[in-house]
Amino acid sequence: AIGIVLGLAGTLYVSITPHAGAVKDSFTGDVLIFVASVFNALYLILIKPYTQKFNSVIVMRWMSLAAFILVLPFGLHQTLEAPLFTSEAPVHIWLELGFVLIFATMIAYFLNLKALLYISPFVESVYIYLLPITGAIVSISLGLQKFSWHDPIALVLIIAGFALINKKKKVKAVINKS
Repeated sequence: AIGIVLGLAGTLYVSITPHAGAVKDSFTGDVLIFVASVFNALYLILIKPYTQKFNSVIVMRWMSLAAFILVLPFGLHQTLEAPLFTSEAPVHIWLELGFVLIFATMIAYFLNLKALLYISPFVESVYIYLLPITGAIVSISLGLQKFSWHDPIALVLIIAGFALINKKKKVKAVINKS
């Protein structure tokens, strides 16, 4: 529990602390990423029994259908009016969309389901805590954000939490002398 709290604290710290750089901070975006992380952790916990009972392709098919039905009322209007679908889009835009759909979404979800066969949902959800650090590293590398003292603090919190969660518990052997 301490490891989860530390990882969560590091994620919140790097997300909420204001950043200096070329791009203006978006608190709403940070909150949405945090909420997505929480729901992803819940998803991993709830989906685990199904991954052990059914094939991962079947699980993904039903999960994708359920997600599509739930999201459709909220995004249908924006999708139908998006410039991508209302005008001629360049080929590279379609290739980028395909890359995100196939590699960043489908393959990532299949690997998540496969990982659940070997590790606990809590361990897998900890990897989500690393996303803000990855985002900070990329934005610093691209010059969109300036390095500041809060980045290493958040990194230490997240890695400490991750280490505590993955730490093997020592089992004491009890010898019965009779």
